[in-house]
Amino acid sequence: MEEKSGWLEFRLSGEDEGRPVGNILRSKYGFSRGMLRKLKRWQGVTLNGEPVRLKDGGRENDVIRVTLRHKEESWIMPQDLPLDVLYEDDDLLIVDKKPGTLVHPMSYEDSGTVANAVLYRWSQQGIEARFRPVFRLDRHTSGLLMVAKNSFANHRMVEQLHTQNLRRRYFAVAQGIIAEDAGVLDYPIAMDPGSGGKRTVSPDGKVALTRFRVLERFTGLTLLCLELETGRTHQIRVHLSQKGFPLCGDTLYGGETTLIDRQALHSAELRFLSPRRGQEVTVTSTMPGDIKDLLSLKNR
Repeated sequence: MEEKSGWLEFRLSGEDEGRPVGNILRSKYGFSRGMLRKLKRWQGVTLNGEPVRLKDGGRENDVIRVTLRHKEESWIMPQDLPLDVLYEDDDLLIVDKKPGTLVHPMSYEDSGTVANAVLYRWSQQGIEARFRPVFRLDRHTSGLLMVAKNSFANHRMVEQLHTQNLRRRYFAVAQGIIAEDAGVLDYPIAMDPGSGGKRTVSPDGKVALTRFRVLERFTGLTLLCLELETGRTHQIRVHLSQKGFPLCGDTLYGGETTLIDRQALHSAELRFLSPRRGQEVTVTSTMPGDIKDLLSLKNR
């Protein structure tokens, strides 16, 4: 497989001869049915430089070229805003999100978000693509956020979320002293009826698993490293609250704001396989100043 910024090339082997192009892309290279439908609409696949139907076959040493980028319109307004980029390649952008910033515009707030800033950056690079966050972070959660630059990368990374090849680690400060040095929080999560978005632990909820490890204990607080096995909305916040140790500053789930005015949660590490080459990549983010200040107050 040869890769360029906006396309991929595959040279057919003997075992590929006669097989439909769409079948090869799906079974051998991981293209989803949805991606193949888009490629069909875009006429985004060629065989030896000529347009080809996905049901057509080829011969050994024929070259399939797949277009990854297609002009996509977005309703989100690009804005020249600060953007702390920690990693970028042809498929992915990873930014260090500041606390208090929305990932995506909402009906009541359509500017000043990560999406606005990313689309401005892409407009300066000549990239016309949709904003595709691989996962979301709450407004007041800081740290690493991954954005896919094309549907191929987005599909591959969401797939990794489900297979655990994409690992997410967080720093968190919980109220109280957690006695165990490590453990697993296993509480199913569901919507809290009539709460306007709050989640709750319920036997009818979706499976949710969070691994935790104590990094340090302070006066009345515990610094944790947590790793998500699943990605439910508010998962860490709900799990720690259910255990009896809510996040410091998380008033929605029982935390107090006397020491910090947002939930003390930071997306600190992403480890994944690059969508094209499958090489392992690790990106880290240092603990933000407000959480450091919180811990220094309790360490005096």
